[in-house]
Amino acid sequence: MLNFIFSFFNGKRYFKQVDTAMNYAIHGAYNRLYKEYCTYYDSEKAGLLAAAVTNEIFSKKTVGERGIFFFKTKTKLIKNSVSKLKSDEEIKQITYFALAIKTQVIFKAQKSGVYDKNLSKPLEKLKKLSLLPSNQDVPQPKKFFQMARKYYNKSLK
Repeated sequence: MLNFIFSFFNGKRYFKQVDTAMNYAIHGAYNRLYKEYCTYYDSEKAGLLAAAVTNEIFSKKTVGERGIFFFKTKTKLIKNSVSKLKSDEEIKQITYFALAIKTQVIFKAQKSGVYDKNLSKPLEKLKKLSLLPSNQDVPQPKKFFQMARKYYNKSLK
């Protein structure tokens, strides 16, 4: 019984660390893109574009009335902005690592033998967008956590 309780709490802590690392990666990408887009657009448009591009590369659903309106009316700008990331190895790598680790964690956490057909879609989308990094050796989650935190902190400067 004690082993079960210990593994349960360690498992929850592990999932929380992975979630935190994902948030570091997502917010780090947003911050970096926002700063870049502020050189071309006013802060509101830069924020909406950075959010739309970040959502697109991390396969997140756009939320909020303004965000959805922007996503629906500025699809060409969003696609062009995503396409420009093909030459950005740093953002490609952090995105790929985050999605690959998330996929691994979800796959390992599944209790039944039923495979989730949507599990690999975010990685397939990165491939379709030509956003796979040259280095696809996914680090261990603990190493990724450190990498994502460093990436996020760098985006704040």
